[in-house]
Amino acid sequence: MNTEVDEHRDVRLDADDRSEAEPIMGDPVVQLEMFDRSGDRCHIERATWQWTPDHGVDLFIAFSIRPRAASCRRKARYWPQIVETAAAFTTYDAVMLRPAYPIETPRLLLRPVVAADFDDLLAYYSQPEVARFLYNEPYTAADFTEVLERKAARTAIDSEGDGLVLAIVPRDVGRVVGDVSLAFLSEAHKVAELGFVVSPEFQGRGYAREAAEVVMRLGFEGLELHRLIGRLDGRNTASAFLLERLGMHREAHFVENEWVKGQWTDELDYAILRVEWKRRQLDGVPKGDVDG
Repeated sequence: MNTEVDEHRDVRLDADDRSEAEPIMGDPVVQLEMFDRSGDRCHIERATWQWTPDHGVDLFIAFSIRPRAASCRRKARYWPQIVETAAAFTTYDAVMLRPAYPIETPRLLLRPVVAADFDDLLAYYSQPEVARFLYNEPYTAADFTEVLERKAARTAIDSEGDGLVLAIVPRDVGRVVGDVSLAFLSEAHKVAELGFVVSPEFQGRGYAREAAEVVMRLGFEGLELHRLIGRLDGRNTASAFLLERLGMHREAHFVENEWVKGQWTDELDYAILRVEWKRRQLDGVPKGDVDG
C-alpha cells in the first residue's frame, strides 16, 4: 500500500487492506519503508502505531528521516496479530531544518525576528540607502508591521518555499543591526537562496559575512543543499564583493532584465556548489563557529 503522506497526518490501514497479510504469533509487527521522489532510501528513526480490532491498524507517523525530504512515499508492509491493547512508541517531528536558537558565533547572536525588533529593523529598512537596491521603497512605520510578521514567521524549513530570517545581534551592540536569510527554492534540485541586509551604520565590520557563513553551513549541512545562489542588483557592488568573499562565483549578468522603480536594472547571479563549499572548509576557510 503506497500513500503520499504529509507530516503529522494520520494514515489508516483498515482491515480490508490486510487481505494478503499473514498473521504471526506474538506482538503486532509494522515494517515501514520510505522513498523520496528521486528513489533514494529514507531512513525512519521512529514511528508510532496501534492496533484495534474494530478499526484495523491505525498509524500516526512522525518521522526523523535521513536523507531529509519534505515529502516521502511511505510504503507500509504489515503482518499484525490481533491484540487487546494498543501499543505506542515515542515520536518526533519529520523536520528538515529547525535550528536551535540562538546560534552563536564569536561576535554574534543569530535568532528569529520577534515583534520587539520592530524599531531596530525599521531603523534601517526605512533608509533610502538600504532600499536603493531592493524592490521596495523605504518602509514607514505604518506599512512595516506586515513585513515584520512575515520575517518573524520564517524560523524553520520543513518544505520547499519555506525559509529562515535571522536577526543579527552583535554582542557588543546588544540590538539588531541586520538580518540574514535562507530561502529554500527547490526540493527536487536542492537549491536555496542567500540574502542579507545590514544597517549602514554597522556596515564594514564583517557582520554580514559572519552571519552568512553560518547560514551557508545550515544550508549545506542541515538541508544538504546541492547549490546555493545569491541574486542582486547589478549596481550593488558591495554585496557582490561579499558573495565573492564567501566563495560564490558570478554565473550571469542580465542586462536591463527588470523594470524596478521607474528604471531598467541589471541583475547579477552568484552561486556555489556543495562540493565547492566543502572544499573551502577543508582548506581552512572559517565557518563561523556555530554553537547551538
